Amino acid sequence: PLIKGTDFIVTYEDNVAITTNKKAVAKIEGIGKYIGIFTKEFDIVKGQAELGLSVDNQTNTYTYGDKITFTFTAQPKKPSRRSRRSVQKDEVEFVYNDQVLGKSYVTNGQATFVYDTKSNIIKPGEAKISVRYGGSDQLESTNANEKVTITLNKFSIKQENIKNVKLQDFVYDGQTKETKITNIVWQGAVQEILNGVYVTGKGAVNSVNAGMYDKADIQDLEIAGENAQWYELSNTSYTQVPVSVNILKAEAPKTVHDTQVIALNS
Repeated sequence: PLIKGTDFIVTYEDNVAITTNKKAVAKIEGIGKYIGIFTKEFDIVKGQAELGLSVDNQTNTYTYGDKITFTFTAQPKKPSRRSRRSVQKDEVEFVYNDQVLGKSYVTNGQATFVYDTKSNIIKPGEAKISVRYGGSDQLESTNANEKVTITLNKFSIKQENIKNVKLQDFVYDGQTKETKITNIVWQGAVQEILNGVYVTGKGAVNSVNAGMYDKADIQDLEIAGENAQWYELSNTSYTQVPVSVNILKAEAPKTVHDTQVIALNS
């Protein structure tokens, strides 16, 4: 057999970019005992992309309110296989349950996307995230078969998250010391996370007497609202929570005087 470098040499022209109008050329020239030149034109086509997807937490576990950074990579893979493009060239879509979380521009085969869990798209529990790649000048568009699996935990509401609870005022009756919650003011950072959700329940002060109270035991707590599925209570009752409530004085009963008329017979 002929030996490259001893019997012939090979040179190439226009063999870097994807073939458009001008084909790539391979030129084989005989050397030593051999003479003559043989040329062959060929096309350079886009290669299939091998996609990668990862997140910024090694445990792949997050809590509602966190932000998740996804990193996408695209590298050449052989053999080439064409697929229909559904995303713009040099863009990648990050997908959850066929719903697009967002998209990023791909530079040098890599892109990142930060997803805010407060967007309320990824539901609590285990979630599989995939990508749709629009391809590039060198790579075909494709969808990733491999997915990254993350776990999203619910945001846990704790007693220390409560700044103050407003309880409904009521009138003294000598027995009642419980009343329903009308509003909860949360600590600053938590207030920003609680979106489309509220907590119901009741509060009990430590006396039945009329007056203002600033502490109460909070009971029978439940989460409600359109986004309730992203939250959970660490407990359904908390003790000695800061509150504001007034047991109003009752009106004194009116004294009724009966007047009797006695007829005197003369």
